[in-house]
Amino acid sequence: MICDRKNNKWLAAIVSMVMMFSFLAPGAGLAAEAVQTSDAKSFTLEEAVDYALENNDNLKNLDQQTDILQNNYDQVEYKLKRQFGVKDIDKIADSEVFKNMGKAPTTETGTYTSDRSILIAPKELRNGVDTLKNTKAQAAEGIKIAVEKAYYSVLEDQQNLDVLKKSLELAKKADGIANVQFDNGMITKDQLLQSQIGVSGVEMQMGQAQNTLDKDMLSLKRQLGLPLDAQLKLETAFKVPDASGIDVEAGVESALQNRMEILEDDKDLDIKQQDFDLIKSYYSDITFQYKDGLLKLNNSKAAAKSDRQDVELDVRKNYLDLMSASSALPVLQMNVDKAQESLRIAQLRQENGLGTVVDVLNAQNTLLTNQLDQVKTQHMLNLAKINYEVSTGIGLPKLTQTASSGSAM
Repeated sequence: MICDRKNNKWLAAIVSMVMMFSFLAPGAGLAAEAVQTSDAKSFTLEEAVDYALENNDNLKNLDQQTDILQNNYDQVEYKLKRQFGVKDIDKIADSEVFKNMGKAPTTETGTYTSDRSILIAPKELRNGVDTLKNTKAQAAEGIKIAVEKAYYSVLEDQQNLDVLKKSLELAKKADGIANVQFDNGMITKDQLLQSQIGVSGVEMQMGQAQNTLDKDMLSLKRQLGLPLDAQLKLETAFKVPDASGIDVEAGVESALQNRMEILEDDKDLDIKQQDFDLIKSYYSDITFQYKDGLLKLNNSKAAAKSDRQDVELDVRKNYLDLMSASSALPVLQMNVDKAQESLRIAQLRQENGLGTVVDVLNAQNTLLTNQLDQVKTQHMLNLAKINYEVSTGIGLPKLTQTASSGSAM
C-alpha cells in the first residue's frame, strides 16, 4: 500500500521531533556572526523583532522540515490520485476504483488496515504538514514576545534610572541647603548626616538600577543574537498603551478560532471520527476494535472540550490582568502629584527654617517610591496587553503539545 504503518510512524516521529524545536529558548540558534562586535547597532522595537525572526535558525529548520514533509505528502497524493482516478484524495471513497475493490473478510492483514492506509493515513500526513506550519507560526510568535519583553525591560530600567537621577538632584539640593544651615548653626550634626545619608542612599539605588539595566541589556542582545559586548541603542520610546475599548468576548471568540490547540483538536477529532466510521463498517460494537475506536473518539472530544475551556480561561485571565494594571495607573498618577506637592511644601519649609532636612528626605522618598511604582505599573500594563493579544491569536508553544494529528495508528 502507498501509506503503510511503518512509513506513518516515521512521519509522526519527524513531526514530533520538529515541534520540539519551537520549545527551545526563543533566542537559541540566532546568527550572531551576522554582526561584528565593533559595530554599534540601533533598533526600533519593530526592527529588533524583524531581525530576530530573520536570523533564527530554528525557524529556518522548521521551514526545511515542513518542505520535507510536504514533499512526502505530495508524492502520496500524486500516487493516490493516479491510482483511484480522482482530483481530490478526500473523494477516494466515492471513486469507482475504490468501490470495486470489494469487501473481503477482515484478517490479520485485513481490509480495514488497507482501507485505513488509503483513506485515513494520507490525511494524517497532510495534517502533519499543517501542524508544522502552525508550529512555525507559534514559534515565531514566541520569539516576537520574548524580544518585545526584553526590549521593554530595558526601557523600564532606563526610566527607573531617569527617575533616580532626578531624585538624586533633589537629594543633593536638600543636602546643599543642609550644609548651609549647619554652617550657620541652624541644624544639628545629626540632621546634616541624615541629608548625606539621603544622597548616598539614592546613589546606591542608582548603582543597583544600572546593574539591572546592564543585565537586561545583555538578555536583549541574547534574544537578538548579537554579540554580548556589542553596542546597542534602543530607538523606540516607551508609550503607555491604551487598554480602552477592548472587547473580551470578541477576544475569546478570536482565540477559539485561531489558537493552535483548537486547530489541532479540530483536525484530530475529524480524523478520529473518520477512523471510527471506517471501523464501524468492519467491526461490530462488541469487538475490541470497535470499543478502541470509540474510546479514542470520545477522548478526542473530551480533550477538545477541555482545551476550549483552558483557552477561554487564558484569555479572560489576561484580560483581568490588563484591566487591573490599567485601572491602577490613574491612582498612581494622583499619588505622584500629591507626593510632588508634599515635597514642594517640605522644601519651602526647609529653606525658610521651618522644617528639617529629614522632612524633605521623607517627602523625597515618598515621591521616589510612587514614581517607581508608576513606571513599574506602566510596564505591567504594556506586558499585560502583549499577553492578552497573543492569547487571542495563535498562542505560544507549550511543552505539553504533541503532534497527535501527524501520527499514524
